[in-house]
Amino acid sequence: MASSSFKHKYLLMFGPSNKRVEVQNNDPEGATKEELFEKAEANFPLDQQEFIMQVWDEGYGEYCDITCERVGAPVKIRIVQVFPVQISADLLNSASRLNLPERGIFLQTIYDAVVGATGSCLPTKMMYDEIINQMFTKYPSLAHPQPNMPIGNMKTLWKDRLLYKFRNNRRRSDQPMPEVQAKRKKTVTESSTGREWTLRQWGMPMYLPSRPPSEDDGTIRAHEEFLRREKKKRQPDFPHVKLAMDKTLSDRRQYLVMTQPRPSLSAVKERYPWLFDEDQLTAEMMRLQDTLIPVVRVFKEALGKYASALLTKGQGVKKPPKCFLDSLALISTHRIEKERQDATCKAAFLILPKLLREDLNHIFVAPNAVTDNPVHLKMNAEDILDSTEFILMADGEEITTSNSFFDAVALWLSSYYVFNLEYQKVTRTLCFTQRIILQIDDQLQIPKGVSTLTNSLNQINLRK
Repeated sequence: MASSSFKHKYLLMFGPSNKRVEVQNNDPEGATKEELFEKAEANFPLDQQEFIMQVWDEGYGEYCDITCERVGAPVKIRIVQVFPVQISADLLNSASRLNLPERGIFLQTIYDAVVGATGSCLPTKMMYDEIINQMFTKYPSLAHPQPNMPIGNMKTLWKDRLLYKFRNNRRRSDQPMPEVQAKRKKTVTESSTGREWTLRQWGMPMYLPSRPPSEDDGTIRAHEEFLRREKKKRQPDFPHVKLAMDKTLSDRRQYLVMTQPRPSLSAVKERYPWLFDEDQLTAEMMRLQDTLIPVVRVFKEALGKYASALLTKGQGVKKPPKCFLDSLALISTHRIEKERQDATCKAAFLILPKLLREDLNHIFVAPNAVTDNPVHLKMNAEDILDSTEFILMADGEEITTSNSFFDAVALWLSSYYVFNLEYQKVTRTLCFTQRIILQIDDQLQIPKGVSTLTNSLNQINLRK
């Protein structure tokens, strides 16, 4: 008897409000482009000749045109209208900003001209700079800043647009070209210094990434100076802070990981002040993991799978921490499911060090208490459950502050990777959280205490 369930699901999105329609297909090989075109036409006011489809690419963190004949699932597909726009010199010389279709045609014209003149779809850094200089010379209006944007950032903005255009074209139509294949092979096997290196270090895909091809020593210095200036402003340019932090990741990692002796955190703070910002410390960990999902979300969801078993184990130990017993009693007082889940996860984490024969007070430190663990969370109350502020401390330096228990724990965990710090005092707790909860595989042997606890928790879960 044939199964009636569909094997493939697609989420089609269209328009500025992202109108969504889910379509299904039961072909084992996935839907064809033509089938998806028909579904899009049936659900959205479009003409087949006036739109393209793009699929979200996790590796590149952006939407890319669909070029294959069949599309696997589940995926999100964006429908983009294409208008027959002609761009005149008068438009480029006017003060009007190009809209998205006009800009697309303008960038395609530049791409065709560069490939036609040089025979290459891989411009050098100098070529990109020269292209933009010629653009601004011939069409000065393109250099005019957008609202609330510093003038100097227009060159960076156009450079990013060109980089995206050339990269997307290489992925779609220029993939067979020998220089593209050679470039891909080089980026997999070589670092920015030309030496072979292991892609995943300490379980992080981007622990020591290569410098972006668009950057050189001069542009990196400019980005770093911009970041230091913005950190001092009352209203920083956050979108461009993120962009500059992305571009300087490779040099920042080389400094933090390869410098000997390891730079002090006070020196790091002077050079890279944004790493001491709660949001940017979170974003930096996401860069190292090459993901769009913050650690705190992964931590809470994964901890939830072991929370019940941890509570069961915790209630059987001698002299459990008072904060664990108090948090355990508070779980039943929450009537909203999410709040009860959060309370369960909090209690589970509070008992974890005890189950691994380690001291919770090396992680959460009361105002007047001291610890010889260099990386810890300083509280503003004697009891963890009463604390409304957690200050992340490392090597005597205040890193950042959080008002959320779970965000603070995520920052504490992230700091070891971001600042290249050593596990101390609560090594088994850190290892359990890293390997079992966050699933960060550093290829090292799991300590016996961690594996023993994990096996015990799995047995408890199986019995439920």
